[in-house]
Amino acid sequence: MALTEQETDQESRRAEPDDLRAALVDLAEELVGFMQHHVGDIHLGADIAQDALAQAFQGLGRLRDPRAMRGWVYRIAINRFNDYVRKSKTLRQEPGPLPERVAPASAGPVRQALAHELDSELRDQLLSLPERQRTVLMLHGVRGMTHQDIATVLDITVDAVKMSLFHAREKMRVRLESYLGRAPMKRGARREGPSR
Repeated sequence: MALTEQETDQESRRAEPDDLRAALVDLAEELVGFMQHHVGDIHLGADIAQDALAQAFQGLGRLRDPRAMRGWVYRIAINRFNDYVRKSKTLRQEPGPLPERVAPASAGPVRQALAHELDSELRDQLLSLPERQRTVLMLHGVRGMTHQDIATVLDITVDAVKMSLFHAREKMRVRLESYLGRAPMKRGARREGPSR
């Protein structure tokens, strides 16, 4: 008896429960890191990620398409964070951890101090973005998610993702140019060097 195309597709979407649990465990470290950075507090971020993972483990049987697990788990985590913010109403965000920079052996203390200062400024500017813009920027730029995946995770349109990403990038560009002491430059314009 031959399977129809629809049955074949449904069969390919099924995964063994052990495989789903293993995939969820593999995703845990990534999710904890994202939430710690997103929340701006390593302990709270880890707690929210842990709650989201526990909820995902309990709901694995309801996951219709295992290929969508990553987005599904991120959506759970972001919803858990939003619930926390609604309940606490006053969340003071502190800069979350950024990956440690490994300075070249030739980098002196001045260069290391400048790198640390820039990291701190990036963190501060990222946390000052509106919630949706920060989330979209991190999911796209840090986690490499597509516009469609982000739209699914945040339950918004792809156009809303693109607009949020555009505004987040533009705000970061303007703020960092200001920080670096350069005059803002319009998108696509080229800086001219010293005249010869």
